[in-house]
Amino acid sequence: MKKTVRVISVALILMMVLSAVACGKKAEPVQTEEFTGGSAQSLLGTWKGTAGEISTLSFTKDGKYMDNAGDGLYINGTYSVNESANTITVNEEEYGMVFVYNYSVSDNSLTLQLDGGKARKFTR
Repeated sequence: MKKTVRVISVALILMMVLSAVACGKKAEPVQTEEFTGGSAQSLLGTWKGTAGEISTLSFTKDGKYMDNAGDGLYINGTYSVNESANTITVNEEEYGMVFVYNYSVSDNSLTLQLDGGKARKFTR
């Protein structure tokens, strides 16, 4: 009887250890950039994607937005900027989708990032 209890105890301990090991490492958090923003004025113009980004974005002073996603796909919409929060809200009218990006403009570089998403990088 003692031997059976001991074997069951060892088996349970082994199962607990294996369960803890099977949980593995915690997922690494997505690295985000530090967003310094920029003025709404600094966004105006055309931005060509870099670092694997295929889109070319255009922002006009009347709040219009266009994303040339390549292969003749143009997504039109509007945008607004919250300079104090370093965010830009893009409303893609054709698809009824709204995106709020953190943004940073530095010289001729623009970075847009959704919370938890990969940074999208552009240059003038």
